[in-house]
Amino acid sequence: MTRRRWTVVLVSLAVLLGTAGIGTAVTPGAVFAQDDDLNCSDFDTQEEAQEVLDDDPTDPNGLDGDDDGEACEGLPSGGDGGDDATTTEPEQTEGADDGETEGTTGDASDGDAGDDLNCDDFDTQEDAQAEYDQDTTDPNDLDRDDDGVACEDSFGAGDGETDDSTDASEDGSDESDSSDESDGSDDASADEETDESASDDDADGEETTDGGSEESAANDGTTVGEESDDVPAYQIDVAAGEVIETLGDDANDFYGTQERLLQAQTVLADGTVTGQYMVPDGEVTKSLNGCAVSYEAASYDASSGEVTLDVSVSDDADCESVTLTLAGYELPGDDTTFVRENADGQELVDHRTVTLDAGESGTVTIDLDG
Repeated sequence: MTRRRWTVVLVSLAVLLGTAGIGTAVTPGAVFAQDDDLNCSDFDTQEEAQEVLDDDPTDPNGLDGDDDGEACEGLPSGGDGGDDATTTEPEQTEGADDGETEGTTGDASDGDAGDDLNCDDFDTQEDAQAEYDQDTTDPNDLDRDDDGVACEDSFGAGDGETDDSTDASEDGSDESDSSDESDGSDDASADEETDESASDDDADGEETTDGGSEESAANDGTTVGEESDDVPAYQIDVAAGEVIETLGDDANDFYGTQERLLQAQTVLADGTVTGQYMVPDGEVTKSLNGCAVSYEAASYDASSGEVTLDVSVSDDADCESVTLTLAGYELPGDDTTFVRENADGQELVDHRTVTLDAGESGTVTIDLDG
């Protein structure tokens, strides 16, 4: 009896120990499986993650990081998986990072709109200039020649050139010179968009221009009647560097073509302005030869025939000197505005070329009345 009893006891003990061992092996594993945190990388599709979130909206696994009720937005959609809500919402935020909502998707698109812009993305040169001025490190490469002017090759001499030239063609001509106006404002402005757009290379986007070009200065819509035929007409140019004595003698003999033109206007001897190009409204400042040069519009006094220009050069450390020219030309024949094909017929009436050192200022004067 004793041996049998011990045998029974030993067998029972073994059974108990085995059961305890199994319980010890299984129970911790089961508890761990229940408490183990899932994350988005544990799912193949967004719908699978959404089902887990829907089962327990308290989100113990942190699948909905932005608390918008949508789990793991960055995962791809499974197509047929999940209900309508879980299949359509991820499509709205397709390609978004984990945790992005529809609102942040909109922000991201706004950011994309400003990334890697080019000149074709702007309606006017002024719009491109405004974008460039916000960040002059020019991450979008809008100023390819590093002259401080954005997209000048794409928009020519600036907004208003075509409209102003059209106005001049329609409003600034009579029967006697209608063909000249057509050549000088329509055909010329088309040619000059290449020849004269380079003149904007010197601009820093600070001056206000009236549109047009040196070769088509009659762009302000001023109507010149037949009675003006006997009144002398002049072209007044302000340019960097030396004077050009004969304009248009060859294709390169224009201040604008040489990228030196600062402003131009045509006037009758009685003071009537027949055209303007890059004539500033108030004082402007440009960077020339490493110097900040400030000036206003050249002023013509019909009573004396004098033209004056006030100019000053800042006292910058990198500035040495700047050479400027104020020149007045009499227009040929019955021309009251610039006509490109007649440019070599202009006669230089008077000019003055000055060199100003850093910190200097002065008034440049020429006399068109002889």
